[in-house]
Amino acid sequence: MSDAVRETIERGLSPLRIFPKMIAWFIVIIVLFLVLTTIFYGIAFAVNSYTSGAAQTFVTYFEVQLPKIPLIGNYYQWLFATIGSYIIDPTQAISNDPEIETIEDDREKDLGITIEDFRPRSDFLSGEFMDLTATINTYTLRDSAVVSLRCATEDVEGIVDTPQIILKKYDSQSTNVACEFPEGSIITEKKSGGRKVVFGTKYDFNTEAFVDIWAMDEQKKVDYVNQYRRNPLNDVIDKKYIDDKEKGSMKTVFTPGPMEIGIGGDSQPFTDEGPGNRDFYSMFIKMDKNKDWEGNFVEIENLRIKLTENFELINDGSKRFSKFTKIENDGKFNVYELDQNELDERANNICEDLGLVDLATLGIFRDDGDIKKCVDRLSKGFPRIDFGLKVVKLDSEELIKYPGVIVEVEYKFETQEYAFMNINNPEA
Repeated sequence: MSDAVRETIERGLSPLRIFPKMIAWFIVIIVLFLVLTTIFYGIAFAVNSYTSGAAQTFVTYFEVQLPKIPLIGNYYQWLFATIGSYIIDPTQAISNDPEIETIEDDREKDLGITIEDFRPRSDFLSGEFMDLTATINTYTLRDSAVVSLRCATEDVEGIVDTPQIILKKYDSQSTNVACEFPEGSIITEKKSGGRKVVFGTKYDFNTEAFVDIWAMDEQKKVDYVNQYRRNPLNDVIDKKYIDDKEKGSMKTVFTPGPMEIGIGGDSQPFTDEGPGNRDFYSMFIKMDKNKDWEGNFVEIENLRIKLTENFELINDGSKRFSKFTKIENDGKFNVYELDQNELDERANNICEDLGLVDLATLGIFRDDGDIKKCVDRLSKGFPRIDFGLKVVKLDSEELIKYPGVIVEVEYKFETQEYAFMNINNPEA
């Protein structure tokens, strides 16, 4: 082949030599884009672990939208799932308390206050000084607390040598206490007999719970459902706080305590127009006794709901909803409080048919008749509380997650243990 022909061929092929370089540059640009957006997502995710609001809006938007991008969508779906398995979920930032846990985690802990080895020192003679001993064990109390101690027979109040135990936050301790009956306080006319003695603890407790709210523009939701015939939540990377994507149900997250709080309601995602024939969604709060925690609640002192400016609590005056009053804005949330009269009425109605209309008057000795029946009912929890929730402001038309409904409940809880004293009267 002559040099002239070779030169002609090379000149003709020269434009093709740029294609490998173009492909290489295209790959570099794609990789650079992936790296930069990954870094952005990582930073936003980290920020959102400690804050809520704008950062959360960006994170949840990209979490839903980026996996839809052709070709690279699967990469982001894998990325979000991987990061989510190693980094704490951003919904933890809703509460400042690090003890926020799932229901499943909550059951793995030693919980509460227990009364152990409650027994008399010996058999006694009628009319003499009598005493019993017990060990009070406390575990994993989320808040500081004052535990009041009492002991009594059915008709005689005893004296506890340590009437109060002061517990610091996260404190665990074991305390030996004595229940004493002074000389002459318990007398029997029989040659031999006995008395049942109850030892009780009472303390205040606070349990906090929240549930995520996913929301989007109404028309966006309608368009999505018409196109894909499924719930938009199916596009969200799997989160442990979504119970069922298709049904739109969420898991409640709550702090460890004697009462388990559940928050439920209409199917999510919510929209700014509401579900069909009304512009608000129906929600409810359930309070059940934690089966791993010994004792029963005896009084609900306060129940509050916290909402961001994106939502409004509905009081429409109907019997279907409980009566709440907005009491303050703490700078981040609007705070609503359940009417105290309704709280007391709901609690007292639990045992009203037994002739017990005021739980505060039950007394310490509860091992007999209707009082025992009432205590058994208390062990099943508190009546359901219903309220309405309206979406008043969206941060984005797209599907994103908002700091949802936060519930705080203050209540009194009791633990009791029984023992039997043998009492002899040689002179009978």
